Amino acid sequence: MVVIVAMVVGMGMIAATPGVSQAAQCQVAIGVSPGSAVFDYSDAQLTQSFSETRTLGASWVRIDIPWSLVEATRGTLAWSRVDRLVNAARARGLNVLGLITYTPKWARVASSVDSDKLVPANANDFGVFAGQVARHYQGSVAAYEIWNEPNLQQFFLPQVNPTKYVSLLKAASTAIRQVSPQTYVLSGGVTGASNTNGNMHPTDFVRAMYAAGAAGSMNAVAMHPYTYPLDPADTRPNQYNYFNEVPVVHDVMSSNGDGGKPIWITEYGAPTGQSQGSLSPAAQSTNITNGIRRALQLGYVGNFFVYSMRDTGTNIYDREQNFGMRYNNDTPKPAYTDLARLLNGC
Repeated sequence: MVVIVAMVVGMGMIAATPGVSQAAQCQVAIGVSPGSAVFDYSDAQLTQSFSETRTLGASWVRIDIPWSLVEATRGTLAWSRVDRLVNAARARGLNVLGLITYTPKWARVASSVDSDKLVPANANDFGVFAGQVARHYQGSVAAYEIWNEPNLQQFFLPQVNPTKYVSLLKAASTAIRQVSPQTYVLSGGVTGASNTNGNMHPTDFVRAMYAAGAAGSMNAVAMHPYTYPLDPADTRPNQYNYFNEVPVVHDVMSSNGDGGKPIWITEYGAPTGQSQGSLSPAAQSTNITNGIRRALQLGYVGNFFVYSMRDTGTNIYDREQNFGMRYNNDTPKPAYTDLARLLNGC
């Protein structure tokens, strides 16, 4: 099992969370989920970004390990691009959460769509790859998350299917644990969605995962409970405040005998800029710190990963380019400086 490094909110700019002692506020580890953009960073940019992650006071980083990248040709494993990221993170003293995702062309279900988000035709092939990952990164990667946002149509083609997802989770978990029995395995982070347009509500998806027998294949459930532009601290009923689903998912876990397992928040953040739902830089900071506050109040949230470190572009009208705690030119936003002040006071 991964040791959760004690490192979160102390008595900084934000007052102590009501009902949570100062000691308790240091019991969740903070990480950064930088996204796939880091694959294109120069060595200097990569070193700088991971150094900034440490300076922030974070102790984890979430790194993609795409099957579609590593084994584009069946039987030929090209590790170098992922190795570069893992080695850079470990050199900065960061623990690594490996995100095992996506399917090379040779392993996909038949479809007229050309996308690595198509599910594998054979879950055992995915399991074999997961075992190879665990063997290659034994001692370097501390935990694994299996797939990304499997409750969204765009990430689980041709259609969202909790039973199919659990077959991937089981195959991957079994193979990883054969290499290292104590390795920590997370389910793929479910995110906010309604039961429309091929998507599945996160709580419904987790409930269906348990019905399909997921319990024995995961040490924690992962969630991406985005709320922007809403405040995650607002507990009033609101279908778009997906932080409200965190305790509901934990209730599902408890009803299935998993109440003692944590929920890991492997992505959480908010965009700045001028897109729909975006926030001012100051409001982004408040949104992130309030998300951490609420996670601490709940008491069963393990690691908390902020998405992301740096904006991927400069177009303020493109939401996806503006989730960084630092601008694309690496200038810090208030979210970075405020969170650094809090974490380094813990």
